[in-house]
Amino acid sequence: MAFMHVPIEIYDLLEKRLGRDQAMTVAKSIEESLSHIADRSREIAALRKIEVKEELRVELRNELATKEDLALFREELAKLEGRMEASFLRWRKPSSR
Repeated sequence: MAFMHVPIEIYDLLEKRLGRDQAMTVAKSIEESLSHIADRSREIAALRKIEVKEELRVELRNELATKEDLALFREELAKLEGRMEASFLRWRKPSSR
């Protein structure tokens, strides 16, 4: 008997019910089916991994600040700083009363 992944208990049951030749045929079919399922599972997992990576990339791109976002923020901050400085200077000027 060749090495099989089908548990020996299952093979023994098949052999008792079907005979040696039929049991081997059924066991090989089961093994091929399990192998196909395992291969398909790996394919699906690989595809899902690619999908998740793409979703994460899009999410990060949409949520994280870009260089352009930071440049705009710095611009706005510089304008605000200028306005505040002007306001402080007006406040600190002695009154000419």
